[in-house]
Amino acid sequence: MRYITANKRSVVVPIEIEEQPSGNRVTGELESGSTSDTESFTTDSGGGNRLLIVETMGNGFANNITYNGVALTMQVNHDDGTFGCEIWYLINPPTGAHDIVVTGDSDEVIGYGVTVFWYVDQATPVTNNTVNDGFASSHTTTINPVAVEDMLLVCSLCETSTTGGGGSQIEFITITPGGDFADGSYKLGGGGSTSITYTHATDFWVYVGTKMNFSAP
Repeated sequence: MRYITANKRSVVVPIEIEEQPSGNRVTGELESGSTSDTESFTTDSGGGNRLLIVETMGNGFANNITYNGVALTMQVNHDDGTFGCEIWYLINPPTGAHDIVVTGDSDEVIGYGVTVFWYVDQATPVTNNTVNDGFASSHTTTINPVAVEDMLLVCSLCETSTTGGGGSQIEFITITPGGDFADGSYKLGGGGSTSITYTHATDFWVYVGTKMNFSAP
């Protein structure tokens, strides 16, 4: 429950994990022949219990990611031998504009997207990882259970153009590292099994997912 003050009276209203209202999102790409890429990202100060999320997609994994010089934690990664996805995070990132620096090997092409969520448990921000890969015309990421206030967070890559399932599934990252199609999406929990589905031409795909845990500010 969130306590807010309006018109000099305190009220209690239910809240869920929220993306910061400015919609701040940044994408970048570590290109072949380079070992690092830097982008500026602004973390707003409007919400409590912040969690910075970086999702990477490409033909390799990042060696390290920092924000304002502070190293992020890699939560989950998976590859199919050719392509891979990762989810990294930083608890309570500093507000304001700071550099995101992604480092990797010079023979890799790694795209990435950055955003911040509010009202995330600072002790256990993400849990219950799931990974998979295959060759088909669709793929679905499922985590069970996901409480109503919590969120399923997914990073997915496919060799052909991908379309999300719509509805309450929110796409917040779309990039094309090396000409492939990568996507980051989230979906609020339904109190049980929660899924995100992608449809595309029959082709190779890979995904990683994790559960982001709610905490009242």
